[in-house]
Amino acid sequence: MTNSEVPFQDSLDIKELIRGYAKHWIWFFASMAVFVALAFIYLRYKTPEFVAQAKIQILDEQNSGGGIDLFKELDFLSGGKTQVEDEIEIINSRSNFIEVARDLGLNTKLYVVGNIMDTEIYDQRPVKINFIAPDSVIYSSNYTFYLNLASSTTFGFTDDEDKPLKVYAYGKNLTTPIGDMLITPDIDNIKRFTNKRLRVEVRPLHSIAEGYRTKINISTAEEYSNIVNFSLEDPIMGKARDIINRLIRIYNRNAIEDKKVIADRTSNFIDDRISASRRAGLGA
Repeated sequence: MTNSEVPFQDSLDIKELIRGYAKHWIWFFASMAVFVALAFIYLRYKTPEFVAQAKIQILDEQNSGGGIDLFKELDFLSGGKTQVEDEIEIINSRSNFIEVARDLGLNTKLYVVGNIMDTEIYDQRPVKINFIAPDSVIYSSNYTFYLNLASSTTFGFTDDEDKPLKVYAYGKNLTTPIGDMLITPDIDNIKRFTNKRLRVEVRPLHSIAEGYRTKINISTAEEYSNIVNFSLEDPIMGKARDIINRLIRIYNRNAIEDKKVIADRTSNFIDDRISASRRAGLGA
């Protein structure tokens, strides 16, 4: 009799347990609704990260290769350094990234101010900002201001988020702490941003360049390979692609210029030796 009562007692306990939870069913559904809403908000406003990739081939200028080149390829005499690794160091130089940031104007960023998060505008900007101050001043400046594009002829300006905007006409000199600047509308894009509030950030060029120099990944495809891979993550795919493409162009241009300098020096040296030999022959 005792053994037959145990299952019956267990079933009663389970029913009581279910009944106790069922009393609070509304809290379970409410919790689920809250988590679903939070997940939706997170996915809706999370800043995406895109990856731009590229690859180039480093040409080996020592393909003639004697026996010692074989040892270098085996990493016995090169001290762990290969030509490709040297070229990667050159590509990843600070001067290259400063030039990339300067060419693409990365030190000046435009954002559309939103209720929850701000969105950067990279392509198809509604206005063009031209600084009249010397580049040396602008490239070392740290300045933020706000615009409200009221129409295609006027805009609001303030450098204090809490202060009201002053109305200015496009094309007029605007005096700021970093010097005068000129703001002109882009007719093709300004309509999409009418009555929107923009935040403009001017940052030191060297810090922007160093930031992207840290973010980018430049590496060989595999050990002893002369293929170099580039990879850069950024919320704006077009920007990441432009940075990599511009960096590769700068590297190729510098490599061509270096080879031309070496060729010119070699040619001048040969010409000097020929001239010296001729003079020596005439003197004899």
